[in-house]
Amino acid sequence: MPADICSDDSKLMLDRFPNFCYNYNMKQIDAQRKWVKEFKAEGFERNVVKGKYKYGRDNYEITQAKANQGYVELISYNIHIIVNYTFTNKKDTWLFANGHTFFKKGSIWCSFDHRGISDSFYVDGNPEKSAMEVIQFELDRIAKSLEVDKEMISIPGMKWRLHKNKVDDIKDLLKKGLSYSFYPRGFGIGEEIYSKINKHTRFDTVASPETAKFFGVNRLFISQFDHD
Repeated sequence: MPADICSDDSKLMLDRFPNFCYNYNMKQIDAQRKWVKEFKAEGFERNVVKGKYKYGRDNYEITQAKANQGYVELISYNIHIIVNYTFTNKKDTWLFANGHTFFKKGSIWCSFDHRGISDSFYVDGNPEKSAMEVIQFELDRIAKSLEVDKEMISIPGMKWRLHKNKVDDIKDLLKKGLSYSFYPRGFGIGEEIYSKINKHTRFDTVASPETAKFFGVNRLFISQFDHD
């Protein structure tokens, strides 16, 4: 089949795989290419790199990819959105892109990724949502997260934070002899707190008096666990 019916990225594949255009209907790939071209927004610097994937904000998180793969990113002073894509028309392909959304809360960069579990968002193999819809959805998520963050409070003596409306519920659990667990975003170490001394093991630690007072108990124990 003549090479001139193929999209630009498909021509790169044609040199390596002569039957590429013959075996694949190019409509879906062209729709994917159009989606990537439209992935842009006012106020953001746009960067497109072919043949590589990027998983984080730093350059060391870039890996080599295939000719039909690459990434496009939108960058501002407080938001960084990266999309890794693979142009494909295989019938069993349920997505062609995955995204990583990073944003600043004060001076700290946060992400909607769940480390080792899931990315911030995914794009269907035959995109149902436009690039602008995906961008707007992520921007709305960021705005909501920043709004909720205003009502988060730090726990004295612990690395976790809580929404202010949950504190009383956790106090009630602890007073009833039950426990409450804190989970990291993705793989990592979680912590369970409890006040019932008969649950205490030699591997657990005693929380600081400030932490116990925060939760309205005389004594509080902390047990760590693997979250994977």
